[in-house]
Amino acid sequence: MVGATALLPSCGEAGSAIYLGVQDDPEGTEGSTVATESTAPAPALTDAHVVVVTIDGVRWQDVFAPALRAELEGAQRGPGDLGALMPRTRALVAAQGVALGAGGDGCGIVQTASAANISLPGYLEIFSGHATTCTSNDCDRTTAPTVLDEAVRAGLGPVASISSWPQIDRAVSRGDSGVLVSAGRFEWPAERPAGSAFAALLDAADAADPFPSTGNYRPDRFTAPIALQYFREHSPALFHVGLVDADEWAHRDDLVAYANALREADAVIGQLADAIAESEARDRTTVIVTTDHGRNDDFKDHTSLRYDSSRTFVLAFGARVPARGVICPTRNHTLIDIAPTIRVILGLPAVHGSRRGAPIDEILR
Repeated sequence: MVGATALLPSCGEAGSAIYLGVQDDPEGTEGSTVATESTAPAPALTDAHVVVVTIDGVRWQDVFAPALRAELEGAQRGPGDLGALMPRTRALVAAQGVALGAGGDGCGIVQTASAANISLPGYLEIFSGHATTCTSNDCDRTTAPTVLDEAVRAGLGPVASISSWPQIDRAVSRGDSGVLVSAGRFEWPAERPAGSAFAALLDAADAADPFPSTGNYRPDRFTAPIALQYFREHSPALFHVGLVDADEWAHRDDLVAYANALREADAVIGQLADAIAESEARDRTTVIVTTDHGRNDDFKDHTSLRYDSSRTFVLAFGARVPARGVICPTRNHTLIDIAPTIRVILGLPAVHGSRRGAPIDEILR
């Protein structure tokens, strides 16, 4: 069977189950890795725009329910009342979007495709729409065009990716198409207007301590305002914002800081929604929110071949997305289904082949 997963446990199955990801097609048959592509997707909107927000290393449970409340209130974690996580995002999805990945009896879930369950493979899946053989964060830059590269070459307008994590540049673009990529601190890939508010944001980020990470990492509190200002000034046709603090705090086993990082990510998504509402493209912009991998049951880590670490989610709202809230998909989705969905929205050509994803019909009207 083309693209069958090696193990698809029911939603109630123990999280420690082994997940082997999308399997190779033994016959090399052309087609989707998880299902055939939509037979009649809705036509692309004229001059459509897409914003993709990735929040690194988020547990799917923390998106759909206040799963952290009991943990935060436990004696070992200290007091805290988390309430509903990501309230602005949840409200946007409830009013004008869909959420996939909550599971339930008979419902499809969202997973990684490769089962590596770490960042670079996850981002390669998201932006290529292809199951990757990369199994570490040290893989080389993608040699195949990503959906961002395709958007530039189609002449759709400015295309950019602004992220906290330096290594993500290897996944978002092949590097030769003109995508503006700012990954981590330093080396802003365009001219800095001297004395401008935007240059001041970049300068502050360059001088920042990389904590909660190290090296050239740019904390989300600096990445977010840079991304928002760029979005307001340039109205990119395809725009990616990569927020990563949640994963960094989780690796430090700090649930409270992880929860705060999700709150801050929620605020960024709300600010993007406000900026979209004020833009000329407000009726033509779709927002997609996802993560690169989940987490092990121990919270602190994420490990290859672990079902719990493979679980992810996809949220979408805005133009052409039906207002259905949390839904029960009829099939499982993987991260490689996101790029084909973006291609449909932007009117880009479909990319066929073995181990490739299919558009997410639940997002497309």
